Amino acid sequence: MDACRESDTAVLDLLRGDAAFEVGELADRLGVTATAVRQRLDRLMRSGLVERQAVARPRGRPAHAYRLTADGRRVGGDNFRDLAMVLWKEVRSVADPDLKGGLLNRIAGSLADVYRGRIGGQTPEQRLTEIAGILAEREIACT
Repeated sequence: MDACRESDTAVLDLLRGDAAFEVGELADRLGVTATAVRQRLDRLMRSGLVERQAVARPRGRPAHAYRLTADGRRVGGDNFRDLAMVLWKEVRSVADPDLKGGLLNRIAGSLADVYRGRIGGQTPEQRLTEIAGILAEREIACT
């Protein structure tokens, strides 16, 4: 897929990881209609980036859940969520406390450098609130 629409990228981002979503769930998360989601999913399935699987229901017709294909996982260019998750898992698995501490301090320092210009609070509480806002803008859960 050479030119991925921004709306398609949002769907791809939601489907990253091992999650499979039904149309209604995607519509709720994206804040769009089910019809808009179906159009995006159809386009992504034709491109080979998303696949559909039947989900059995106790009654009635089966529903369909959508997930990324192997090609879909490779698309995303600047989306490093999967890489970050793997790296974080590896950092947490470091057994040597000094090595782990040094690594975490370097990571924390690098992140602080990235956001330092946007943090102006005078108290720790104000700075934490500003950081939480920045993370929320990047759709990173912070509670």
